[in-house]
Amino acid sequence: MISRLSVPFALFALLAGCGQSATAPVLEPGPSGITNLPMSVGGARKSPPVQFFGTNLPWPEDITVGPDGNIWFTEFYANEIARITPSGTITQFSLGNGGEGEGITVGPDANLWVAEPGSDMIGRITTTGTVTNFQVVGSNPSPRNIAVGPDGNLWFTEFYDGYLDRITTAGVITRFQISPSSQPWDVIAGPDGNMWFTDSDNDALGRFSPASQKFLSPIALAHGTNPWALTIGPDHDIWFTGRSSGTIGTVANVKACRQMAIASDWACSSELMPGSAPLVSTKVTIGSPNRDASRARRVALR
Repeated sequence: MISRLSVPFALFALLAGCGQSATAPVLEPGPSGITNLPMSVGGARKSPPVQFFGTNLPWPEDITVGPDGNIWFTEFYANEIARITPSGTITQFSLGNGGEGEGITVGPDANLWVAEPGSDMIGRITTTGTVTNFQVVGSNPSPRNIAVGPDGNLWFTEFYDGYLDRITTAGVITRFQISPSSQPWDVIAGPDGNMWFTDSDNDALGRFSPASQKFLSPIALAHGTNPWALTIGPDHDIWFTGRSSGTIGTVANVKACRQMAIASDWACSSELMPGSAPLVSTKVTIGSPNRDASRARRVALR
């Protein structure tokens, strides 16, 4: 639980040199145990500058930095992938075949790779805009997100068919069925050399070993968690969002799971991987200063 946030003195000295007051604010934790940083330090309320590019873009979905130094993003309802330079010049490229571009990443071959749920295809796009599509054969694959694996291949999720797939840079696809009830959404390469994915319908985090080509025991989450997006934090742990449950979760040292509730009243719980030591999770409520402090309680994970 966060009890206090400290701000280095050097920051205030820098702000003072810019005409801001160097008086340090008093940061006290609220009833929930969360400390909110002020929008400004000892001066007028300020916001960072925000600049927008493009108008009426057709549902820009995912975004990544390309190998060419530009930003690339998918446009779901236009069946396009787009490139935007740091100065804001946008160039759009058609995916063809009703692609509906969703997840995007840079492959080990320095091309852009896109999951296309509308056409059940995976697209490979060069930085000059040449598109090659590879068909995913299944009942209703609906590929959603894609990531580079530790084996030099790309891995993507089939949301409706419940598969985790591997695709080589030459376009050869191999499908691995999770379970008929699985609905995997996001996928990343974990720090343990395995591919991790969110199994949203089964309230679990799945793992697959590219080396053995086998699924490992999933990490079961509290019922109704609805895990969705994944990332690796600066602590090298797996972090995920619980979309329907309003939680953020982390898998510490790839051995145990804890969840932190966002503006909700129920305690979180999870299950540890076999052989893991019990963790203690702090339930956190955000943005509710009048909430009873007793609701921010410690919950031992089973």
